[in-house]
Amino acid sequence: MIISQHDAWHLAQRARDKSDLAAKRLSDMIVAACIEEIERGNANILRTHRTCFIKACRRAHHCTGSRPICLLFQRRRVLNAEQQQATLDEMYWRVLEALVASEAA
Repeated sequence: MIISQHDAWHLAQRARDKSDLAAKRLSDMIVAACIEEIERGNANILRTHRTCFIKACRRAHHCTGSRPICLLFQRRRVLNAEQQQATLDEMYWRVLEALVASEAA
């Protein structure tokens, strides 16, 4: 089938857009998982499981929730904003490197 150069360019652009959208979704999922892990670690350091609303956290003696609700009621923070961003960046790149290595294997 013969298509114009303009149509071929649009088809290629649509394929690139689909690929970029998939990469963006994966990136967002990785960032969300890293944020949850940082929050869970902060909750464990602050030992908020003792006063958590989720019974599973109290029984396990550590945070088991996907989004630590108990951190909302804590005034003390473990990491300031810069430290949290640096930790998030480091975790993100480690997860990304692990994904690339697992796909290469």
